[in-house]
Amino acid sequence: LSLITACVNSGNVKGYDGVGGIIGSTRLGDGNETYYNTTNLRYCLNSGKISGNSSVAGLCGEAQITGYALCNRGDVDGQESVAGVVGYAPISALCNCVNSASVLGNEYVAGVVGQSTYGSLALNQNYGSIEAENYAAGIAALVGDNIIINYCENGGDIMVRGSEPNAGGVVAKLGVPSEWDASRIAGVIIGSLEVVTALASLPCGFVVDKFVNSKILTFVLKATPGLIYLPADLYFNVVGAID
Repeated sequence: LSLITACVNSGNVKGYDGVGGIIGSTRLGDGNETYYNTTNLRYCLNSGKISGNSSVAGLCGEAQITGYALCNRGDVDGQESVAGVVGYAPISALCNCVNSASVLGNEYVAGVVGQSTYGSLALNQNYGSIEAENYAAGIAALVGDNIIINYCENGGDIMVRGSEPNAGGVVAKLGVPSEWDASRIAGVIIGSLEVVTALASLPCGFVVDKFVNSKILTFVLKATPGLIYLPADLYFNVVGAID
């Protein structure tokens, strides 16, 4: 388990596979024996332009990841699994992440995460324009059957150029055909335990954003009195320091 806190990138980053403003890749092994190191990323900001081929994102190209208060303001350009925050994550738990830049790619392109099979997406926002040939969305382009998405918002334009486009304001495609075997089940169990361990170190409570509607705000205030956090984008603008 790796922990990265309060890091900022403002330079342009160009690569091929696994490209990000803060983390490129945590992939271990190749082929059928591919695994990902679990990373806890929080209070990080990217404002540089990020470009590559696959698994390209403003904050993290590819990883098994938990993220809190992540903000991307740099344009992202790639081909497959391209996003403002995380390009590809087999297991992800992303909370209070914001993308305000344009994201351009060919397939599986989104404001927050390009592809994720298992996990949770909560209180994430996209305000950047998203453009792809296929599978484009404001929050997640392609997610598996075992994922929870709560209180996410898209305010950016979504455009697909392909002949059979799949697009969505929040999710472009939900559900991935798969066959379960013993090694895959074991991998998910171990990965889930690592993600839960990482989540334990994240701040408790909910985040209120200036764009969140009154119903969500009322629910959050009632559910978590005294536990309200600034969203990532406002955090960097208003607080002016990284906690």
